[in-house]
Amino acid sequence: MDSMHKCEGYWVSRDVDDVIDYRVPGTEIKGYGSPGVRFNSEAFGPIAPEGSILVTFGGGGLHRSGGPCPDLIMPIGSAVSLISLLHAAVTDALIAEGQVLEPIPFVDITAEKCTCPRCINTQELS
Repeated sequence: MDSMHKCEGYWVSRDVDDVIDYRVPGTEIKGYGSPGVRFNSEAFGPIAPEGSILVTFGGGGLHRSGGPCPDLIMPIGSAVSLISLLHAAVTDALIAEGQVLEPIPFVDITAEKCTCPRCINTQELS
């Protein structure tokens, strides 16, 4: 916990070099910024509903940023899933760098179509 502190209600890294580059494929939108993460115990204006996790990249006192500052808004369950996904990707990266770690077991579902209602609706519209 010594590696982070709070700024304007956001958890941020103490390391000003912890900067994330971002882009939106198919658009001219790109930029960089220091990640800031907060829990919204009440509605955070029009940005995020009560009980959500808000992730932003820069802006305000959050170290440095350039370009528009996107916001990611998610329910707590999705944030927990994101932590697991990041853990898996970091484990892959550390193994690729030569660290001796146990790989995270997985099943490759690349060739399978998603059957969730959102994806089915999108497939029907295209």
